[in-house]
Amino acid sequence: MAMFDNRAFLVMHIRNSFITSDDTGMSELILECDDAIERHLGISEKRPISWPQKEFEEIKGSDSFSASEADIELSHSCDIYPDMDFSGHRRRSNTAQRLEKLQLEKHTQSKIKHIQWKNVKNNVSDYSEHFEAKDLNIVKSCAPRKSLLATQLEQYSSNNPFMEFAKYDGRTVGGIPTKKIDIYLTMAPPNERSYPMTVVTISSAKVQHLIGLIQWQYTMEKREPSLIENSEAYTLHMVEDDGEVDMDFPPLDNREPISKFGFTKLALVEKPVMSPSQKTLHMITVEIPGQNAVTFTQDNEMLVKELLEKVLAERVTKRKRVFSYRLERRTCPGIALDSELPVSTLGTTEFCLVRENSKRNDEPQTGVNEMDEALSSHHYKSFVVTMHNRLGKADVQLGICGEKIEIDPTTANGHFRRGSLTFRKLKPVVYSIDVIAACTLQDGKSSERSAFRLVHHSSNEFKNCDFECDLPTAKEIVTKINNILEMRLSSVRRDYLRYKQTNKLSQRHTLLL
Repeated sequence: MAMFDNRAFLVMHIRNSFITSDDTGMSELILECDDAIERHLGISEKRPISWPQKEFEEIKGSDSFSASEADIELSHSCDIYPDMDFSGHRRRSNTAQRLEKLQLEKHTQSKIKHIQWKNVKNNVSDYSEHFEAKDLNIVKSCAPRKSLLATQLEQYSSNNPFMEFAKYDGRTVGGIPTKKIDIYLTMAPPNERSYPMTVVTISSAKVQHLIGLIQWQYTMEKREPSLIENSEAYTLHMVEDDGEVDMDFPPLDNREPISKFGFTKLALVEKPVMSPSQKTLHMITVEIPGQNAVTFTQDNEMLVKELLEKVLAERVTKRKRVFSYRLERRTCPGIALDSELPVSTLGTTEFCLVRENSKRNDEPQTGVNEMDEALSSHHYKSFVVTMHNRLGKADVQLGICGEKIEIDPTTANGHFRRGSLTFRKLKPVVYSIDVIAACTLQDGKSSERSAFRLVHHSSNEFKNCDFECDLPTAKEIVTKINNILEMRLSSVRRDYLRYKQTNKLSQRHTLLL
């Protein structure tokens, strides 16, 4: 704290403290109002009204008067706030507000009409003219009312028999792929056949659905003549650029999706109506064991026994006619067909001729299995076999795939053994398929055990690994490895085959000498 004996400074300090600490600005207005007026009039040396005479004379004679005067001159005017009464926008007076309210009430009352009611004696007949009595005996009908929209919907749905295909219309859907196709109508009048009808369908619709959509749109546009109320009575054909139907190609399959075809122009053609006397011809194929298949063109009314007699007369010789034969479906072996059934009711046109008390020859199916087996030879498969060595034999796991052959000892019998003697344990070995030269079956006479040899190239020479297992497993292993070698045909394999061929020629030359 500092001690001051200058009263003028203390007074100025107190005044400035009030001014700076008051956020409302009222202290500045009260304390500096007189000083501002005096500075404006040029009488700043006169005593302010708020100062006592004695203090003003002392301050005026002191040295600090000039400093206080400078502070007063540097003081600023008060800030302007929008809620002050002395702002630029003057508030309306109460008199103006009352006048406006009276004028509004007067304007409202001008819209009200006052009618004076008078008691006038009138006869009852006068009232009956203005207030007629209603007949209460009339009973209102309680029938449910239908809206105009419901009535129009009923009329709309009853006129078009193809309403079920309207959902395939692509003009009323959004966010779904659509396809625009120009349809030439062959049943239209000659002067309208050159002008196609544009149909927009969703891409997921099938050909049968597109035909129904064409019939629905045709009926909605009230074209003539009317169509047959059956979508299966029409087909879609390809057309030329001028709209001429190309009958050299078959119609579109009704079961296929329309997005499969890239045509933008098609023709709606009515199927020809067949007379009852006209018969439908079909191509019937019959497979005969040991011979080529025979094909017949027959109608639906042919029986199974008639087809059998025709096949026997066509391909089976009289010497073999002593045996009995039957017909089977190609896809259902072992199930004989009833000889009294029509061919049209069997649901197929492919049959097989089989002799009684015998099975169908499965040689073609075996060839397919061999091909599948050759293609699947590259898949990994493991076998448990016994490996033979000069030290003895040991049980190993033989893993075969298209890239390598693994030989891993089993956990139980991984040591070589001969009788009661046990030798060192076999280490795991991995051979790349590129170093394998051959795999041959050594002994296939026994039905219980058989040996096979695996030939591989190592240290610039061919070495053998002998294994033993049951005969079916041995045949499977040899076939699997040979299939892989034939499909890859590495340089080691070619060198081994050349080496074997050279040895055969040398042996033959030695025998001739």
